[in-house]
Amino acid sequence: TAKFLSMIHGYLDTQKQMNAKYAEEDPGELLGNFDVGAEVTKPSYTQELQQLALTMEVLDQVTTENDNALATSTSSTEKVPVISEKTAKFLSMIHGYLDTQKQMNAKYAEEDPGELLGNFDVGAEVTKPSYTQELQQQSIYGKPVKSMSELYEAAELAKPVYEKIVQKLVDKVHAATDDDDDDDQVVFAPLKGANRAEEKANDDYASRVPGPGVSWLFDIVRGSIKFASTEELCKCMELLKEPEDATEFRLVKAKNRFQNPTLSGYRDFNVCIQITVPNEDGDGSFQHICELQIHHIAIKSLSKELHSHHYYEFFRSYFDGATATLTDRMADLEMIAGGEKLDSEYLTKMLT
Repeated sequence: TAKFLSMIHGYLDTQKQMNAKYAEEDPGELLGNFDVGAEVTKPSYTQELQQLALTMEVLDQVTTENDNALATSTSSTEKVPVISEKTAKFLSMIHGYLDTQKQMNAKYAEEDPGELLGNFDVGAEVTKPSYTQELQQQSIYGKPVKSMSELYEAAELAKPVYEKIVQKLVDKVHAATDDDDDDDQVVFAPLKGANRAEEKANDDYASRVPGPGVSWLFDIVRGSIKFASTEELCKCMELLKEPEDATEFRLVKAKNRFQNPTLSGYRDFNVCIQITVPNEDGDGSFQHICELQIHHIAIKSLSKELHSHHYYEFFRSYFDGATATLTDRMADLEMIAGGEKLDSEYLTKMLT
């Protein structure tokens, strides 16, 4: 590892000097802008090289403290790279992340060897829903909400209706699977905090049309179910996709994270259901969308034991981007943690 970090510094310093020399010799970038012609270029490697550059930038961040850390050994004149505490933590987190991912993948394979959950089709229409007016949160008068106060007024009425629907859903799963497992758990969270909700509306949905952003908050009313078996999870999703009473609720959004797990290997179903809520006076009703997370107890327990979310949040602080970008960067780091050398042979392999 010490040799590898030393090579990183050598690489970055060389790159810096080479870039400076080019800027000195061609300040107008005549050479850089020379068009050799699209038909003779090889653009296929460009993206891979850019991804590698991003990874090197991250490694440069965590090794900056080592810039002046080459110390002379007391037993010889050979200089040995000194690894800073920050760098050591970073490398330790890489290994911890990879070990967590490996264990999470193994646990899923153990609990669902036939990959019934991973192959469960939630439906294209709810995987990538069209955000039209019918999916906007409604006020108690059945119109799209215009403010946080209107949203929370509706949520207060929707919460007990939602909880009744979810509990009935669990009862139907147990009846259909002949399983009334005492380990199964239903948790209803309090309404999402108003300050956090307002931040999310402004950060994520302010530009969504039709507006306002507050009308696209689907997780004010939320809850979760933990099932002990794959059979129960599959049955639950079947009942959500095709409810016995379509006037009670409908599935409007779903993520199958057994099929597309998080970076750390965590898997669950994350869905949103639109429920029908009667007004307090019994005159009319409105629609409200609520969030429901559906977990496998064994996978949830292992995730908690391994602190898998800790690794995800740690690396997100280094890679400021979407999950796809984060996955690409971690693939590079996995190569590094595995011991391969980032040398000319590796670069040649990438560019051909």
